[in-house]
Amino acid sequence: MAEDPGGPARVLVLYERRSSCAATLAEAAAMAAEGASVTVLALARQDRSPARCVVYTGALNDGVRQDAAKDLADAREMLGPTAEQVIFMTLVTGREESVEMWAAGRFDLVLLPARRLHPRGHPAVRAFRRTGGISVRVLR
Repeated sequence: MAEDPGGPARVLVLYERRSSCAATLAEAAAMAAEGASVTVLALARQDRSPARCVVYTGALNDGVRQDAAKDLADAREMLGPTAEQVIFMTLVTGREESVEMWAAGRFDLVLLPARRLHPRGHPAVRAFRRTGGISVRVLR
């Protein structure tokens, strides 16, 4: 893991509601206990185009943000007392923005939960590695 010479490692946990996220959070908790700066991130992908269905885009986007807030509350609960040492945030993204570009320069390591049906464990692995300077770990 790359570490900032002046301080602890900066770790980003991409939280997704799936069973493998428990292992991801456990790893993050252990790193926080060792002094790493840990941020748990929930994504809220927003649609900026006019609605193409019955649900108004604004209402749909509100629901996505509420789901992200619920995900963070679940992550906080799973971390227990360690949650006091962790930063929790929601990143609102659209078609032009990406979590990978946002994370570049802010974090040394990204922890991703594995996806069972994806052959490489998580589809974001290559995108994070392309940004350079960020190590990526997929946990099962």
